[in-house]
Amino acid sequence: MKHNVCNKFVRICYNTYGWKFPSGDARRLETKSHASQNGYGSEEWLFRYEWMLSGYEGDETAYHYAFVQPLQKFRDSYEDNEISILLWTIDERGRRWIVGKIDHVYIPPTDEIEWAQEQYKKNGWLRTMRNELKALDVDTTYFTEPSINIRFRQEDVTLFDPWIDVTSTNLTIAQNSRYHPYDYGSDDLKLVLNLNVSEDESDATRSEKKRTRKGFGGTTYDPRHVQIQNLLYKTLRDRHGKKAMKYEDDFVDLKIDLPGHMTFIEIKTASTAKRCIREALGQVLEYSCYSNKQLADELLVVGEAAPNDEDKKYLIHLRKHFKLPLYYSQFLWEKSDLDEKY
Repeated sequence: MKHNVCNKFVRICYNTYGWKFPSGDARRLETKSHASQNGYGSEEWLFRYEWMLSGYEGDETAYHYAFVQPLQKFRDSYEDNEISILLWTIDERGRRWIVGKIDHVYIPPTDEIEWAQEQYKKNGWLRTMRNELKALDVDTTYFTEPSINIRFRQEDVTLFDPWIDVTSTNLTIAQNSRYHPYDYGSDDLKLVLNLNVSEDESDATRSEKKRTRKGFGGTTYDPRHVQIQNLLYKTLRDRHGKKAMKYEDDFVDLKIDLPGHMTFIEIKTASTAKRCIREALGQVLEYSCYSNKQLADELLVVGEAAPNDEDKKYLIHLRKHFKLPLYYSQFLWEKSDLDEKY
């Protein structure tokens, strides 16, 4: 690596689909930006984890190759360096939100970027990107190459739920709207992580008007759910045998029926483990217990996000105090398998 580069605040366009595919929000909200001029932001696929690549110069580690606008202007200076980035966005009311953090972000050299772009084309991912833009009535005439300037591992991503409101802070990004790589230090990071409650949510009484809670959208149909379901079914079928596996049985995504032990698996594609657990909890309880039955010995929620320490403590608490046999496991796209169960 060339030299040390400071960690950066990195603005990404507003996206209500968790930056997994284009949402169309940025072109509506922004002016004089790439998104307003072209109809999309190049970072709209930032967390498309099924698009993982390995094998460049013999490196078998799976990376996601993506793009963030603020690093592009100085890419030559940052090339062959590794940094951490705090991701922030601006909503429809002009409020600034920190949405996540990525550690060990590597800025690849040109040869590696060209290799990754070629893999996108070979795998049909560029075609998918173009089709998703066309669905939003975006002109894709000049969209002939996927934009790439970073790579990172799935496990190095931390997404905040809810997002962290920094609008009223003295951070540089609270007074700016540029897609510029602003430096942040340990004090800035400490300030961000201590902002656990937004101004609206700390009020003793709250407005009765209809509001939107900031976080990653999870209600839109996501085809990746079926992709995960199919890949995981094949992996578990090979491991446990076809007779042990049930697919969409009584609405349950997957069941593992082993002698003396039944596992119900519910798959969620929300961007944090916390949200995946929240969305799945009512379903797995109903599937297993309604009415007055105990059909499953184990309830397993599967998502793309890695659980953090608080998520793990929460699961332990549910098992200890409520006797719920509830667990969570991250789905690893590069292996079509589950990570450790928590």
